[in-house]
Amino acid sequence: MPSMRWIVGVDPGTVSPGVAVLEENVESRTGLRLVEHELIKVEGQRSFRLYWIHDRLTKLFQRLEAQQPGRRMDVAVEYMFVGSNAKTSMIMGEARGVILAAAGAVPKARIYDYPPSSMKLEIAGHGHAEKPQVAAAVSLLLGLDELLPFDVADAAGLAILHSRKV
Repeated sequence: MPSMRWIVGVDPGTVSPGVAVLEENVESRTGLRLVEHELIKVEGQRSFRLYWIHDRLTKLFQRLEAQQPGRRMDVAVEYMFVGSNAKTSMIMGEARGVILAAAGAVPKARIYDYPPSSMKLEIAGHGHAEKPQVAAAVSLLLGLDELLPFDVADAAGLAILHSRKV
């Protein structure tokens, strides 16, 4: 039986983070396919949104682990860049924190960080690609008939990048 792994890409956010789960044959580096995806839409106070994101991801990781106990799971998370708005950077840091906490609770999960520009360069051909360009490239690379929501496409792009790097 081939050695398979889950690659979970997560595009952080506090309102609508994107999540994409890809499956890949580790030995041959073939068979990269989108298994599931979700745009986690949440409203309310920031503390509730952070709780909800953590809860949704924890349940996803538990479900994947239950489907294939012991299967390798790599989690690729967008690395935050610090912009000129410190408040926004802090809020995004909180979102990354709950994502990392949920992933960190998974036995044997490996967690990787990638800057958005690296993903855009690898997936769309240049580091300043816009979201529609990334979504189109991800759909093409995964053989999808339709475009994924932009934040989900970013998450899938992170997972594809990870597949090519590790």
